[in-house]
Amino acid sequence: FEALVDADRFLDDLFLHALVLDDGEGEVALVAADLCQIGTALYQEMAAAVERRCGIGVERCFVVSSHTHNGPALSNIEIDDRVIAADYVALLPDWVATTVAKAQERKRPARLEVGRGENGRHAFNRRLRRPDGTIVMNWHDKRRIGELDPAGPIDPEVAVLRVSAVDGGEPLAFVVNHALHNNAAYPGTAISADFSGVLAETLRRVYGPEVVTLFLPGAMGDVNWIDHRHDQDRAVLYEQIGISLAGTVLALEGALAPVPDPALAVERALLSVPERPWDERDLTEPDVFRLDQPQDPARSPFYLAHHRWLASGSPPPASYDLDIRALRLGEGVALVTNQSEFFVELGLELKRRSPFPVTFLATLTNGNAGYVPTQRAFAEGGYEVKKYPDNSFLAVDAGDRIVEASLELLAQLGPERPGR
Repeated sequence: FEALVDADRFLDDLFLHALVLDDGEGEVALVAADLCQIGTALYQEMAAAVERRCGIGVERCFVVSSHTHNGPALSNIEIDDRVIAADYVALLPDWVATTVAKAQERKRPARLEVGRGENGRHAFNRRLRRPDGTIVMNWHDKRRIGELDPAGPIDPEVAVLRVSAVDGGEPLAFVVNHALHNNAAYPGTAISADFSGVLAETLRRVYGPEVVTLFLPGAMGDVNWIDHRHDQDRAVLYEQIGISLAGTVLALEGALAPVPDPALAVERALLSVPERPWDERDLTEPDVFRLDQPQDPARSPFYLAHHRWLASGSPPPASYDLDIRALRLGEGVALVTNQSEFFVELGLELKRRSPFPVTFLATLTNGNAGYVPTQRAFAEGGYEVKKYPDNSFLAVDAGDRIVEASLELLAQLGPERPGR
């Protein structure tokens, strides 16, 4: 894959982290992978390998990519001149199955505790609004954009699930859910799990080397760590973010509440969403990557993607079956997942309307569906709304469809034990 081929150093190791939950009626496997993204077909191979080796059904196997940009980007398709290390990709399903099997072997009686903290210190909505209402991204020259305000909110919530041993009470695992792009590590030519790796390592130092931490990226499609009004030291920023998030988890010590009536149940839907057609705005690159350089439309990656589409015979828009799932952990506590880089506004709405008082929302889970912005964002412009294969391609109303489908699954689970 491209990251390994071009890498010139290691900042920290990449891991697969697995948690197997068993309520006596069945098991659920949660896997957090230090990968930028996982193609849907590759996820299906992973889940099939877990089912063969561990006996956990595909619908009960959740694989989440941490979205580190300093790790493998294993997309649904090969584009441009990316180099894919086929041998590495072929090993991944077995590695995932082996990791889940090891978690199965280490199962012991445990209790679940849940809590929510807040940490908005490093989260910024990356879409900035100009006076004329148009959008510029927050990664441009601070001298040009320093006085602009964000066009949307952030979600400062840090949701934490702690799995603790019944005999002794020491923590066995943490599940940490936060809406922030996991791509702060610098430089891009280094291998790193980014701030989620620092989070996991910090909790291991506190609680022991066997503690497993699964980072679940929330609705972070338009949220990153770039403070466009102040300078930042990129050499240490990812470490600062990871330690800061670990501090939020540690601050919840003693405030975590037992998950009432823990019992597992899963609902799944394949939501059919069409591809959106090409738009004239997709063919240029204004204010996306090279704000301060002369713009040649013919060199825009979006223009080139459109050119490849034309060269392939202009196939009609496809339709995609998005994998949406909801997992009930106990009374009032659930996890809902989708495959996209979901905009934070959509995630906030989903959690606000959820029938579960504590709702974990994991994105980039069980495949990859690219960016899913709000309908308003499509009207405003910006990076995430430009069509590009595997990166942003779904219908304009895909976000609303995912919200409604997710809420329907949560309603089917019910905040209490099914059958009560």
